[in-house]
Amino acid sequence: MTQRVGDTRTSISREWGPGMSRVSSARRSLPALAAGRAMLRSLRPTFLLLTLACVALAVGIAHHDGATITLTPLLTVLAGSLAAHASVNAFNEYHDFRSGLDSRTDRTPFSGGSGALIDEPDAEGAGFAFAAVMLTIAIGFGVYFASTYGF
Repeated sequence: MTQRVGDTRTSISREWGPGMSRVSSARRSLPALAAGRAMLRSLRPTFLLLTLACVALAVGIAHHDGATITLTPLLTVLAGSLAAHASVNAFNEYHDFRSGLDSRTDRTPFSGGSGALIDEPDAEGAGFAFAAVMLTIAIGFGVYFASTYGF
């Protein structure tokens, strides 16, 4: 006998036999994978190259002006900058999905967002959480940098 438990998005099949039960774990892992894919797409990784270019330009200017470039502050700035940019991308994706803008916009490589939440609407909550985590990481790097190296 097969019994369906839950709604259609998170249904789990239970097969009952004599004295045994089995729950399919494959269906439970799919929403997590879909949310992970949506978060990765909402990062818009190709646009994160702009952050690398900006940090590289700043390093080049600082070096030209005679500053000594050391690895720890450079990596701190780079990691904080990438986290801030990722946070902005993820919050933008979330807001555009919530406002309905993504569903009204024709997507191009430079506008219309990634479409990650349009394709995976169940990942909306994960999208907001991901954006908040990225912002928290960026703030953490900023506080560390300011307290260690000054303003």
